[in-house]
Amino acid sequence: MFRASCGLVMSLVLASSLSANNWERFRGPNGTGVAADKTIPVEFGPKQNVLWKVAIPGKGHSSPIIWGEKLFTQTAPTPGERSLLCLNVKDGSKVWETKLPGVAAKIHKLNSLASATPACDGEMVYAAFWDGSDVTLYAFDIKDGAKKWEKNLGKFTSQHGAGVSPVIFQDKVFYPFDMDGGSTLYAFDKKSGKLAWKSPRDAYRACYSIPTILERSNGKAELLVTSTTAITSYDPHTGSRNWDWKWTFTSKMPLRTIASTVEADGMIYAASGDGGGDRHAVALKLPTVQSAAPVEVWDNKKQMPYVPSVLTRDGYIYFVNDSGFAGCFEAKTGKEIWFERLGSKFYASPIMIDGKMYAASEDGNVFVIACEPKYELLARNRFEELIHATPAVADERLFIRTGSTLFCIGTKK
Repeated sequence: MFRASCGLVMSLVLASSLSANNWERFRGPNGTGVAADKTIPVEFGPKQNVLWKVAIPGKGHSSPIIWGEKLFTQTAPTPGERSLLCLNVKDGSKVWETKLPGVAAKIHKLNSLASATPACDGEMVYAAFWDGSDVTLYAFDIKDGAKKWEKNLGKFTSQHGAGVSPVIFQDKVFYPFDMDGGSTLYAFDKKSGKLAWKSPRDAYRACYSIPTILERSNGKAELLVTSTTAITSYDPHTGSRNWDWKWTFTSKMPLRTIASTVEADGMIYAASGDGGGDRHAVALKLPTVQSAAPVEVWDNKKQMPYVPSVLTRDGYIYFVNDSGFAGCFEAKTGKEIWFERLGSKFYASPIMIDGKMYAASEDGNVFVIACEPKYELLARNRFEELIHATPAVADERLFIRTGSTLFCIGTKK
């Protein structure tokens, strides 16, 4: 009763944005992390299969996104400044830069002042910036970075700092303003910035999961938002709720959600956790009735990731977790197929290219692992810097952002 995959679903909805030339949001098409590209090298490094590299000023964990010949990412050149960079994907040269003010602020040691990833629809780039106090959602012209509209969402409260990224669907841009003690899901008209609708949400702890678009076989879309209290399905056009699935925690306190929820073959996969080590991942079966809540099929409180998002392929879930393990589990049952130690911590989400998982670790290793029921480590590529940003891929080129450098990886023609 459901589409075979999120990539296939979204190809029917936003066909133009799924070109191999585009990687329009965090984790690419509908946040699946799955690329259409086929010829990305398996082995590479700071001096191997590098088409170009360019220094990125300051610090930021924002992932690159790509539309056509333009690449976009956010950074904080100094604690008192924020910036949206537009680079030429052919050589890394700067096309334009839009600068915004900011101040230094308290953040978690694994966060940055520019951790949100922008989104693009081919006409405008939508970016959420935290100035150290307030979060503001902006729309910039893709051609020159001119500001088209802005919406100040107010003060952000969390000891960890901000980092949620916007999502585009059809004529709207969505932003879950989720912080300690309160949360509101916003939908804006992407052309004008006019508020289309907003929905208050129960909140306990700031969460960073990015919404997912789900489309039923009847053609009706759902916006899935995951946080500490619940996974909720909304009508993206009106903001009305279809259903809520409430978390049930056995830990000392409700857990935080950071990884993006993934849908495949009529199942939803979501994860939660906290810095103390508690983990809780769930697999939910979607009913055929759109207004009915899904049913839990299995859960895992030990091995699944907290920060990185998972990948799905041919009935299996593939992942790397925060503790440095890679795993493959049967998607419908949660049965462990393999679980191997890599020895590096992971905070960036892996992506899948031609049936292979590319996973960037905090200490600068990019592991390439076959997405198959039999474990096979294909390569371990070493960089010289820390990596927190999730890689991007488009037009047979892999983009890896380290602490201070953006690398373009590919096969020289």
